[in-house]
Amino acid sequence: MKHILVTLTALGLVLAITFPAFASDPTIYSSIRMQTFYVDGDDGSTDTKDLKWTLQGNTHIGVDFEVSDAVFGNVELDIGDGVELSAAFGVWDFGPGNLMIGQDSAPFDWGPDQVAAEDNDMAGYGSLGIDAAAQMTVNMDNGLYLSLFDNTNDNVNSDDIELPLLAVGFNGETGNTAFGFGAAYTTYEKAAGMDANTWLAYAQAEQGLGAVTLLGKIYYGQNLGELGGYAGPSATYDATGDEDADTIAGFLAVAGQVNDKVSYLAAIGYATTDRADYSDDDAQLSYYVQFPIEVSKGFQVVPSVAVFDKLDDTSGNDEGSELYVGAKWQFDL
Repeated sequence: MKHILVTLTALGLVLAITFPAFASDPTIYSSIRMQTFYVDGDDGSTDTKDLKWTLQGNTHIGVDFEVSDAVFGNVELDIGDGVELSAAFGVWDFGPGNLMIGQDSAPFDWGPDQVAAEDNDMAGYGSLGIDAAAQMTVNMDNGLYLSLFDNTNDNVNSDDIELPLLAVGFNGETGNTAFGFGAAYTTYEKAAGMDANTWLAYAQAEQGLGAVTLLGKIYYGQNLGELGGYAGPSATYDATGDEDADTIAGFLAVAGQVNDKVSYLAAIGYATTDRADYSDDDAQLSYYVQFPIEVSKGFQVVPSVAVFDKLDDTSGNDEGSELYVGAKWQFDL
């Protein structure tokens, strides 16, 4: 079924390009991304060394459509490691807001740009890293949003879901400050008579301070591993003992310009999970610095040094760490 869907999506792209009567003003775009990183790591006992010299999985091609001022949409395929549908949605602008229906990233998932580990963006180390999924989301012009989000993933089967993930939040800005906050909730059956409740509360902000910009996010929740992605280490519900996992995580970043062509971004993120049957909290930490360089319009190189430290597991054992040294190369066409 997945191959059929991808094939039909690709065919739709070709038809839209070839027969513009289907939608006015289709705009084709692509992003070619390659990672060149040396990785020095260990698993707590054994040292490992690796070279990441590959096309990134999130290399993509897409088409923006505009039928009218009120109806528009997007279809996008990741093509760096096979072909996978990353986005397919339509938007209806009804005046005081818009309705988006289709597959896209979660409206509450936001993290700093982190190029190491194929644009990891602090997933699992202070940001949620939830995969794009089908949703119905209303975004109001006043900043409020309401989303019904498909929560089928590797940890949750569709047969177990009792309602879609319900998310509500607000995004606003005043002066040099942009901010957002919100909450999400869902429930599903993990075993006979055992319902797992997953909820999330978050707050995030971006503050301009002259030549420097500060970014930060904090979130707290229960059984966040059931959201898929990398919301927290060992953050899943235990049906055997009826134990919930509590996670708190966040990041802080600072960004600015060196000159007209070079900018910088440095960040640190942390996540920790506790569950009653764990003898120790499972925590992990990441920090990095990177220097995006605009070589030419549409061509960017991002040298970076990043550390991913998994600290200790739920039994108190060292899980090791990884040091990334290298760069990402990106053409936006």
